[in-house]
Amino acid sequence: MRVKAAVAQRAGEPFAIEELDLGDPRDGEVLVRIHAAGVSHLDLRVRDGELLTPLPAVPGREAAGRVERVGAGVGGVAPGDRVVLTFLAGERGPGAAPAGWPYGPDVFEINFSGVRRDGSSPLRRLDGTPVAGAFFGQSSFATHALAREENLVRVAEEAPWPVLAALGGDVQIGAGAVIGTLRPRPGDSIAIFGAGAAGLGAVLAARLAGCHPIVAVDIKASRLALAESFGATMTVDPDGLEPVGAIRDLTGAGADFSLDTTGAPAVVRQAVECLAPGGVCALAAMGPQDAEATLGLTRLLLGRTVRGSLFGGCAPAVLVPRLLEFRRQDRFPVDPIIRTYPLEEVNRAAEDLVSGMAVKPILLMG
Repeated sequence: MRVKAAVAQRAGEPFAIEELDLGDPRDGEVLVRIHAAGVSHLDLRVRDGELLTPLPAVPGREAAGRVERVGAGVGGVAPGDRVVLTFLAGERGPGAAPAGWPYGPDVFEINFSGVRRDGSSPLRRLDGTPVAGAFFGQSSFATHALAREENLVRVAEEAPWPVLAALGGDVQIGAGAVIGTLRPRPGDSIAIFGAGAAGLGAVLAARLAGCHPIVAVDIKASRLALAESFGATMTVDPDGLEPVGAIRDLTGAGADFSLDTTGAPAVVRQAVECLAPGGVCALAAMGPQDAEATLGLTRLLLGRTVRGSLFGGCAPAVLVPRLLEFRRQDRFPVDPIIRTYPLEEVNRAAEDLVSGMAVKPILLMG
């Protein structure tokens, strides 16, 4: 079938809106009409040729839409279902890992390769040229996408499409890192570095968990203001206040928990150094592949722990419905971070994400 899509053509060039051919769903695949797709920094790294995804490619790793057709063997969703599209968990790895466990040994390959496991792509240009069309098992910067049953979450009817799309990626990553990786108790202190979509999702989750104090660190005043409205009890702009000292002054010995959503090595060090003895830092952002952080070993000897939290560390089939229920109860009011754009304005959405004008740009497909 013919679809309209935003294509990353050559490294560093703007997205181009093209008409492409999308194949029929194969075994285990689901054809979804995309209604909304989130724009994230990972999508821009595809555009700029920084990931292993080959170009040309259609990015898009967080979206929402309605199922139109299903391939053989699909039993969990049916035509007409509303679904959130999210990451592919991959193989379950060692032991009895639960379904949706995000730490399978092939998780990077299946999400970033841009192709199916057999090396094929569901997307082609009209002249037959292949286009990488399975980014995060979806490539959802398009009017339709093929996903797999395992990276779809069936949801109820009431939530708006842009909200559903936002929950498929960055917001899930931040909230999941708090709920599923750090698991703070009421009264535990937490410092969240970066107040983009992931960091703000983490602030909302920390408030749900009863954390106090909740410290948000970012260089953009508008995002710190959002963090305060979401429940942060203190905000820190590193340009005006040194974060580690400020967090220690507020908490005494340091924070019980910290979360880095930036992937910047210098910020990761701050997130570890602000911890109290026995504290835990979660790393939720993907920096450059060769990025390294220098950590003080003496500080780690005092029981401090650093943990990875890939894609939030939770099974989306469990986390996304929970977040939607919290939103219904007005306990997870994520809507203010969303700014919508038509698909044709994908380049403006990307510019607004980089400049900070938009926290979570969402493309609307009509």
